[in-house]
Amino acid sequence: MEQTETNEIPFFLKGGGEIGKLIAGKDWSRTKLGPLSAWPQSLCTTLSILLHSRFPMFLFWGADSRCFYNDAYRPSLGIDGKHPDALGEPGKAVWPEAWSAIVSMIDTVMAGGEASWQEDQLIPIFRNGRMEDVYWTFSHSRVFDESGKVGGVLVTCVETTKIVRFRNEQQKFLALFEHSHDSMAISTANHRMMHINKAGRELLGIGLDQDVTTLIGRDFYPAEELDDIIARVIPALDKEGRWSGEIPFRHFKTGESIPCHVDFINIYDPESGDLISRATVLRDLRPELEIRQRLSHKNEKLQRLIQEFTFVTDFMPQLVWSTEPDGYHDFYNQRWYDYTGLSYEESKAEGWSRVLHPDDIVPTTKVWQHSLETGEPYEVEYRFRRHDGEYRWFLGRALPMRDESGQIIKWFGTCTDIDDRRKVADKLEYLVQSRTMELSNANQTLTRKNHELEQFAYIASHDLQEPLRKIQNFADLLKTDVENEAFMPIYLEKIISSAQRMSSLIKAVLNYSRLSNGTENVKRTDLNQVVGQVLSDYETAIQEKAAVLTIEPMPVILADELQMTQLFTNLIGNALKFCDKQPVIRVTCNRLHHNLAADIPDYDPGVRYIHIAVADNGIGFDQKYAGRVFSIFQRLGAGRSYEGTGIGLALCKKIAENHKGHIWAESMPGQGSVFHVCLPAR
Repeated sequence: MEQTETNEIPFFLKGGGEIGKLIAGKDWSRTKLGPLSAWPQSLCTTLSILLHSRFPMFLFWGADSRCFYNDAYRPSLGIDGKHPDALGEPGKAVWPEAWSAIVSMIDTVMAGGEASWQEDQLIPIFRNGRMEDVYWTFSHSRVFDESGKVGGVLVTCVETTKIVRFRNEQQKFLALFEHSHDSMAISTANHRMMHINKAGRELLGIGLDQDVTTLIGRDFYPAEELDDIIARVIPALDKEGRWSGEIPFRHFKTGESIPCHVDFINIYDPESGDLISRATVLRDLRPELEIRQRLSHKNEKLQRLIQEFTFVTDFMPQLVWSTEPDGYHDFYNQRWYDYTGLSYEESKAEGWSRVLHPDDIVPTTKVWQHSLETGEPYEVEYRFRRHDGEYRWFLGRALPMRDESGQIIKWFGTCTDIDDRRKVADKLEYLVQSRTMELSNANQTLTRKNHELEQFAYIASHDLQEPLRKIQNFADLLKTDVENEAFMPIYLEKIISSAQRMSSLIKAVLNYSRLSNGTENVKRTDLNQVVGQVLSDYETAIQEKAAVLTIEPMPVILADELQMTQLFTNLIGNALKFCDKQPVIRVTCNRLHHNLAADIPDYDPGVRYIHIAVADNGIGFDQKYAGRVFSIFQRLGAGRSYEGTGIGLALCKKIAENHKGHIWAESMPGQGSVFHVCLPAR
């Protein structure tokens, strides 16, 4: 790469910035211009002027318009464009996209023509990786060489793209401003008027050809209002940058005071932040004030009618009310306030429902909504709470008032006290229902007792009989085989074992029968403490089997603590017992997913439920037996080799039912089991 023959930067390039260094560092000997030392003095002098100028300049040199430019011109080439490859290259190669637009101007000057001047000329160029529309203001001047001929064209230029775009946007804005139906004005920061659009001139009585630049802010307001306006507007405008409100403006021809809603907005220079002008938008309030006045007269008439209506309804024994077409309650007579003790603010809209009996809210709302949707007459019986807390029955009725087109414009209704009549009817109905309920309960109890008797009969004939038969058999052997003393301890051990088995069965039956009494000791129960106690009880078994247990946090619920202890004792105990390898047990607790709600008998959608899952890696069972495992004394085939009464899961089912919950199981032989328990989280 060549610098110069003496390896020094030539004098005309010194101090020439980035471009000067690039020119000095380029090997020009391979170009048509030749080495720097061979460059004509006219080119060197011109480049010296160009490189040391802070004004953007460009030089086309020679017959093929070799390109040179300075640091000030460099930004116009963009980030990803022609720089630095353009230095010393022919103009046509550097500017193929714009050459057709500029070559004629260059040729004219090269042919000896006068200098040219173009302002805001659009010359699209390629820069920043794409074609861009770029505007320029520039001049083309001749540069003479040593022979006195034109050797090049010096271009002094400035990019005006931002200015042109701003001016175009400004023209669009002014067009919108001038043709707007709103009255608008622009003034200087010192409140001297600059421009008022046509609508504003017409509103204020200013001629379309009148010069408004001679006007200042105080010329637009009535003299008697001026001090008040200045005191209200100027401080707020200076502090907040805008002000909105109602003030009067002066009509320039008639002197009339025009009430207007006005928005004053300060306009700031986006770069310096200096206040450069103020915008004003006016809206004539006279049509609106006229409408307000007419409405005021109508409201006075309507108020008199309301007073007359109120006077009449206050004498009626019923509770009288009215609503808007959408059901918004907007009127009650005095009888309502006397009965409920509520104020109008407490009663309006849906406030009336606060005295409605909780049991009557849903059916009443359903009937009322149906009437609002269909326009059918409204009739329903419900209970209202009196101011002393007593509920009384009322018959509610309402009819819609319609206009000429049939549209509902109002609902008028009454509530008639029917409590005494209703109580007589309710008493008779209660007596009938009570007698019917007693008979039904008696039948249900009898059915349940019969079923329990059948179960106990089965137990007595099978499970309880089995240890008893063993006791009898080995007792007979003791009597008949007295000479064989070696078997005596074995017979006695069998008798004792059978007796213990029978005792365990009897205790299990008693525990099961006690659960039939439901949940008598319901209280706030921390399931974390319950599970912790159960794990403490099984501490020895857990250690002996090296069981791995994972217990997730449990909530506090309303439950019978003893029954919860029995529930987890059986579920965790079974997981430890029915496992032929190292037990891995996981107890999780989550909010019940809505997909499982359908499986819960007596599911209450208004109650939040928890879903407890006890998963193990035990011996498992066939899923087809998932229902049988919760029956009393049901033990599956594999379970015969494990100790137990066969009543534990039946206890769990009874406990879940006592708490209005549900239990079910999922299992596969050899793959473990998951027992699911859903309980209300009250």
